Amino acid sequence: MTNDDVISAFVDGEDFDSRQLVDALAQPEGRELLLDIVALRAVVGDEPGSSDGAALVLREHRSRLGLWLVSAAAVLVCTIGGYVLGREQGVDAAAGWNAGAAPEPSVVLQFDDWQGDGNDSPNDGGL
Repeated sequence: MTNDDVISAFVDGEDFDSRQLVDALAQPEGRELLLDIVALRAVVGDEPGSSDGAALVLREHRSRLGLWLVSAAAVLVCTIGGYVLGREQGVDAAAGWNAGAAPEPSVVLQFDDWQGDGNDSPNDGGL
């Protein structure tokens, strides 16, 4: 392990050789690295992994993406299902609907002298 690895393992709470840590901190670069890591931890968070910002954003992005994919799949299934169902039922309904002429009327209404002026023409020009 290098000095950087030993100091990082010490700060992360991982296994490290204590003699290598003493040697790494004996050098000014090692002490400077330790201070930099501690300052970075103060900005990011105290415990590694508990407030991992990148993982949290990635997890949130995945959940949103999954929700959008499920929604899009549901819309697609409903659209295709509606098209197929309408096409199957629409062909039968169209064949029955347009077959033959119009049916005979059951009641025929006739209006004689509908304005009461003795003229049977609805368009006599006078209102």
